[in-house]
Amino acid sequence: MPRIQGFEAYRMAMPRGRRPESILVRVTDDDGLAGWGEVAGSDVCWADIEERVGPALLGLDWELPEEVGGVGGLGESAAASATDIACWDLWCRRQGSPLSHSLGGTRTSVMAGARLDAEPRLDVLLTRVNRLVGAGYTRVTLAVHPGWDVEPVRAVRRAFPAIALQADAGEAYTEAEAHLDALEALDAYGLLAIERPFPGDDLPAYARLQRQIATAVCLDPADLDTVDTAIAMNAGRMLGLRISRLGGLTAARGAHDRALAAGWAAWCWR
Repeated sequence: MPRIQGFEAYRMAMPRGRRPESILVRVTDDDGLAGWGEVAGSDVCWADIEERVGPALLGLDWELPEEVGGVGGLGESAAASATDIACWDLWCRRQGSPLSHSLGGTRTSVMAGARLDAEPRLDVLLTRVNRLVGAGYTRVTLAVHPGWDVEPVRAVRRAFPAIALQADAGEAYTEAEAHLDALEALDAYGLLAIERPFPGDDLPAYARLQRQIATAVCLDPADLDTVDTAIAMNAGRMLGLRISRLGGLTAARGAHDRALAAGWAAWCWR
């Protein structure tokens, strides 16, 4: 699939050897059937696949893809995620079943969304959103940060009143008065969610913000324990599931199921 916009600022900010690249993993069974997985990894991830994950999978017997992580002791990592996805793909090919059905899905289509980095010029931002809407995207996520939040969200909402709109705060906010005032002001613009307002381990701050606003506060959990704790604390109402961050499709489905049972929304963003 063509990448319509890269994340060069994020990529170049990372140390050499840890910059994310697309890593493909192929898992082949005794009959020669192959499954593929992908992750945005790095040299560290590749070394983990070569030295730990790959050897653990050689000759491993498993019946269901959910078993691979436990049997192989793969843990939660980018390497484990790519391998988990590949094993799911392999299993689905053997079963002749689409992955979406095997995971328990029933929809025949999904709402596609796009994410936009912070754009300091409102006219350019509106042009970019207009192009996305024209291309068929029905949900747009805007990156916001302190000092650049209410104004761009207000401008996009006024120009595109019907679009599903989210704000990604990138963990850039604190509970300082000015920051909280801005986050609460976003509540007036009909957002689907405010994503990652605070550092991911500050669940009490998420819970306090959710009590103050009607908009769903969205977490980016790194593991299922965080999901369980957040739900127990009412620290939000939505999960943004990053398959590679959680350790694969198995963990992501587990997080989704926990969210569904608690009445939370959930969606995948890469």
